[in-house]
Amino acid sequence: MKLSSTQNRGGIPILVQLMGICLVMIIVVVCGIYFYLSPLFERELLKDEKRHIQSLVESAHSVVDDYYQRYKNGDFDENEAQKRALERLERMRYEKVGYFWVNDMTPKMLMHPIQPELNGKNLSNYSDLEGKLLFAEFVKVCKDNGGGFVIYRWPEPGVNDPVEKLSYVKLFAPWGWVIGTGLYTTAIQRSLVQMRHDLLAGTVGIIAVLVIINIIIALRIARPLNRLSEFSIRLKEDLSLKAPVEGSRENRQLATALNDATEQLARTLVSRNHLDSALSSLQAMQLRIVQSEKMASIGQLAAGVAHEINNPMAFINSNLSTLKKYTGRLTEFIGHLSNSTNSPASQQHLDEMRRLLKIDHILSDALCLIEESQEGAERVKRIVQDLKSFSRVDRAVVSVDNINDCLDSTINIAWNEIKYIATLNREYGQLPSIRCHPQQLNQVFLNLLVNAGQAMEEQGTITIRTWHDEASVFVSISDTGKGIPEEILKKIFEPFYTTKEPGKGTGLGLSISADIVRKHGGEILVASQVGEGTVFTVRLPINIGVDE
Repeated sequence: MKLSSTQNRGGIPILVQLMGICLVMIIVVVCGIYFYLSPLFERELLKDEKRHIQSLVESAHSVVDDYYQRYKNGDFDENEAQKRALERLERMRYEKVGYFWVNDMTPKMLMHPIQPELNGKNLSNYSDLEGKLLFAEFVKVCKDNGGGFVIYRWPEPGVNDPVEKLSYVKLFAPWGWVIGTGLYTTAIQRSLVQMRHDLLAGTVGIIAVLVIINIIIALRIARPLNRLSEFSIRLKEDLSLKAPVEGSRENRQLATALNDATEQLARTLVSRNHLDSALSSLQAMQLRIVQSEKMASIGQLAAGVAHEINNPMAFINSNLSTLKKYTGRLTEFIGHLSNSTNSPASQQHLDEMRRLLKIDHILSDALCLIEESQEGAERVKRIVQDLKSFSRVDRAVVSVDNINDCLDSTINIAWNEIKYIATLNREYGQLPSIRCHPQQLNQVFLNLLVNAGQAMEEQGTITIRTWHDEASVFVSISDTGKGIPEEILKKIFEPFYTTKEPGKGTGLGLSISADIVRKHGGEILVASQVGEGTVFTVRLPINIGVDE
């Protein structure tokens, strides 16, 4: 029963095979981040910045309108109102170097805080390095559309060489003023550098999690099999030895089969040829078990990483972006505080800046953003537990919660995913609190909300309703999207079934959601009409809770 040296050396160790698979998955994740997520974030950053400068001009426009209304009310004559409005805009700054300018429709510069030498000059022929007549273009945009974006080259404050600048201008019709501001592409590039740094840090974290999970899975598979292999080698010396029955169910079955086989060999004293044949059969069984274990582990690992990391990382990144903007506003406001005096005019200016910059909202909202980000980070940290939850080997903490609160928390997380594509209606009923796994239910509601948003082909409506009867609490999430055909509706809760393009979904979201609801003693139902929309209804029992 000796094993040849060729048999000892043949084959690739399980640990090496799984590490190779892990390496391939790491490459896929990195490529997905830098060839898909990074360009996507870059486009979204530009959109955010455009919205930002547009909102700033809207604020400046409202300041001018305020003086105009005061003129109409008789507080000032028109010249005095215009003078005060220009002085106010000249003092307004944002993000340290941001400023506003005003020209008329001639175009003549009325106020430019950075280049005051332009004030009073006719700028019809003023052009940038590429020959674009800047102010003529501003006037044209305002005449045609009342306002809009213009791209040109203009020097940054304190720098002689002009760089590309994106500006937004808006017409104040009563006085024929063009109010504008802009941002330099260098600022966007600095933000992109920071974004790529954050992506790199996140990628390193993902890789570390993948490697750790891979090593754990490989060791759990390899150790019992190595012991069985050692037992098989020692078996030639003593047929009375017993294989250790340990590890997974398949490993235990294999060990039991080995023990039964050796007992049979010892009792019957079969020939060497019969013994070789039995060992060959056992080795073939061992190979089949290893292959099935490997494929199951690969499926769990791929599903967990692809499905669970995406949503938490998305809203963490969104919260960090919001906190960054809040920090800029607070910095600006602190700068105004440093330059303020005790005069009534200075105090009035500070009150106005506090209102315009929404300081009170920032102070109340920042802690919520941080708490949500911590919750997302904790969810990423528990990827392994989420995988075990799907296979019913782990249990989360049970608490008594109100489902309306769970929905509000989930909506805060998913809001950035749906606010641009749908109107959200909340029709909450008065609900009793129930014993549940709130984090797991949040995962269910998040999956349904994101799916509802992705079902929209144009601007639509998502409606969340809650109600209860004597035995159950109900949550329905409906959308006005494209609907689900009957042949697909029958399969949507099956694991790995998806209609999304390759790389955009694992097909496990609804399967995991249904499993979570079932473990709470409830059920999840779906009704859909092609072209009209889809309704998912979750029923959860009130008195029959989940196990601790």
